[in-house]
Amino acid sequence: MAGSDGTVRRKVQRKSWLAFAALAALLIISMRAGEFWLNRVSILQPTTLAPTATGGGEVLLIGDSRVAQWPAPAGWAKAGYSGQSVIRIAGVAPTLLRQQAYRTVVIQAGINDLTAICLLPLRERDPAQARSVAAVSSIVASARSLGVVPVVTLVVPPIEPDLARRLLMGRCLQARIPQFNASLLSLRGRGVRVIDLSPALRQGDGWGVGVARNDLHWTAAAYERLTDLLQSELALR
Repeated sequence: MAGSDGTVRRKVQRKSWLAFAALAALLIISMRAGEFWLNRVSILQPTTLAPTATGGGEVLLIGDSRVAQWPAPAGWAKAGYSGQSVIRIAGVAPTLLRQQAYRTVVIQAGINDLTAICLLPLRERDPAQARSVAAVSSIVASARSLGVVPVVTLVVPPIEPDLARRLLMGRCLQARIPQFNASLLSLRGRGVRVIDLSPALRQGDGWGVGVARNDLHWTAAAYERLTDLLQSELALR
């Protein structure tokens, strides 16, 4: 009996430790998920960014990590803020635009706003998206006030999104990106150009082979296509 009781006791202890370990793992996952949520949605609040641009010339590329990773051609400057929202980028744009005598500014931002917006409660998403659209309009207004031609690029959807992104925000992003782009298209006219970059990355009915470095970022080959597209579009102005 004593041996049997000891075996039962060990089994109970083992189950208790397993339950404790599972609870601890769940707590760690919850804490990390909470940190991720806070970090993502915090970018929707304005803050001060450093007005730093690299390169120089008549064209300024301004935006998020998609711009930070862009191999800008000769005669182009760029100011890319990885992980930042257009809400924050709009705050530093007027200073950047005054640093050199730019002829054109190309604005490529918004995907970070939309991924953060999709983590918000439903009732907060539309107002947050409206603020992001207003931020793009603010950059456009700053450019025009300085005699710089603003070129707004539509948000390119994630390419081959991973499982986590599909589960967390897949349907939300699928709905919000077209809405956001429709708002950007409404800015067209009166000296404002709006360009869709997606055709340079597509092949047939899908995305081109070798254009995605990950779901949100592009390869060097993709950037070559995008630069060619922009240069040809700007030459037509």
